[in-house]
Amino acid sequence: MHPIMQIYINRFAKIPTKSWDYFFTQLAKEDLAKLPYINQVEKFCRRLAQAIEKGEKICIYSDYDTDAVTATATMYWGLLELGVKRRNLSFYAPDRFREGYGLNVEAAASLAKEHDLLITVDCGINSCAEASAVKAAGGELIITDHHALTGTIPECTAVVNCRLNVLPLTLPVDNEFGLNLEKLTLLPETVTGVGVAWFTLVWLAYYLRDVEHRDVSPKVLNSLLPYVAIGTIADCQSIVEPVNRLLVKTGLTLLQSPVAHPGLEELTKQTGLREKTTQGYSLSSQDLAFTYAPILNASGRIAHASKAIQTLITADAGEAATQAQELLRINENRKKLVKSILAEVESKAAQQKEAKVIWLQGEWNKGVIGLLASRLVNQYEKPVIVVTKHEDLAAASLRAPEGYHLPDTMQNFTDLFVKSGGHPGAAGFEARFDSLEAIRQGFETHLPEGVTNPYTDSTAKTTLPESLLPIIPHRARILLKTTPETDLLKEVLRVDPYGQDFPYPELVFALPHFHVRFLGKDSNHAKLTAATATVTIFNLSPALKTYLLEADTQKKQLWVGAKVSQNTWANRTKLELIANNYWLA
Repeated sequence: MHPIMQIYINRFAKIPTKSWDYFFTQLAKEDLAKLPYINQVEKFCRRLAQAIEKGEKICIYSDYDTDAVTATATMYWGLLELGVKRRNLSFYAPDRFREGYGLNVEAAASLAKEHDLLITVDCGINSCAEASAVKAAGGELIITDHHALTGTIPECTAVVNCRLNVLPLTLPVDNEFGLNLEKLTLLPETVTGVGVAWFTLVWLAYYLRDVEHRDVSPKVLNSLLPYVAIGTIADCQSIVEPVNRLLVKTGLTLLQSPVAHPGLEELTKQTGLREKTTQGYSLSSQDLAFTYAPILNASGRIAHASKAIQTLITADAGEAATQAQELLRINENRKKLVKSILAEVESKAAQQKEAKVIWLQGEWNKGVIGLLASRLVNQYEKPVIVVTKHEDLAAASLRAPEGYHLPDTMQNFTDLFVKSGGHPGAAGFEARFDSLEAIRQGFETHLPEGVTNPYTDSTAKTTLPESLLPIIPHRARILLKTTPETDLLKEVLRVDPYGQDFPYPELVFALPHFHVRFLGKDSNHAKLTAATATVTIFNLSPALKTYLLEADTQKKQLWVGAKVSQNTWANRTKLELIANNYWLA
């Protein structure tokens, strides 16, 4: 391994290098202790075996973000593979604007009357009233989720949630698998909703094979790992967690070649990624984060999540092509909507740059406030809360840098919310308008003053000019004494996947001597070629353009912060550097 990348890895964690492991092989019954266990998964297995045997009607209850969309596709295709008939299987996704996230009483009760069994994915852990509504309507409910429990566990057939993996485990009395509690590996808390769904299906496959003695192979579920990879990256769960890392790495490997599911393959084709893979391009976590995830997320933000789900579960290639095209159109509309709001939001945020918490309130589209909060938290590296009006309530999306825990903070004033939940770095709430000032004060009071960055490179001061010291604390930057060589660029890609807790690195270095070639109709972009590296800078500022035009006579030195990119052109792929930042010293 390149020594510079080894140092970068050591800043975060010892990252496993395995690319294939026992999760994806066929275990003997006596080896099941190697498979991560989830509390109450045997109850799920027993109930689903019964449903498959009797041909019962099953509905998968989704949510509307990418984790939920991919979890729904995973559960849907997985149940088909394990014996559920397509005519007996359906899904339901709530409307973000009319119903809000997760289960709701009206929909749950209605679905319970039409189906024998409801299975949630990526939601339901705090849905006690909804569980009661299902029971009252004569239906049964199984919850699969990964969110934190904030109250009483809902009363239903089974609650499969990695955050409930606490000892003693709730095993059925008869323990059909013959599991040894002392030897079990538990599924980590940081696994996503789609990860929980996939592992639950894997346990079901083993149950059907070893307990029910049906002709089922757990290996058929491996084809679903591309969905798991997309959802895991999209939901910002720790990518240094070995299970998550292995799921994403394996999913990317499978996605590199054409996949059997028409909708996912059409998205890969219509985004241009499939053509690139035939020309040497390697799909990476960046493609999951910035191509697949936003497209699948967009329909739930400004249209309806059912559009994305329907695309992923269709078995018809022609239908998949049409639906994928529609998803790309919706995503373009989402981009335009965000762009139209961004200037106003950024202006308001700039006025609060010294505040402990950036609180922005306006009348914006509820579907995009999370995107706005995400963009601002990356810019200011402090908690950001974006609040908008939604019917008779205020709806908010919250984002925070690493080290904060938003749900824990909200527990200090939970009585002020109508609904709340989320993850440490990304959460949301709904509240009455007359509660907003008290909520803002609650965050001001209970959020920590600031989180110390543990990744500051103390050696940087010997490398950078004094004027550039403010860039040092950014933990995802690697400061170089010379321009990066090709071996380092290759190593950056080889260490993929990147994600939560292990960000894609930015290489910071000086360009003392370079050749300039201007690009674009108005020469607003430039390609700088140095001895061992070529750097492309898009959207030149007037100051930088003037500097480049006079580079031969300038006394200032140009520093750039660049990320490694793959450029596919004319049937070949080469590595290049795209500048994110630049400084004149």
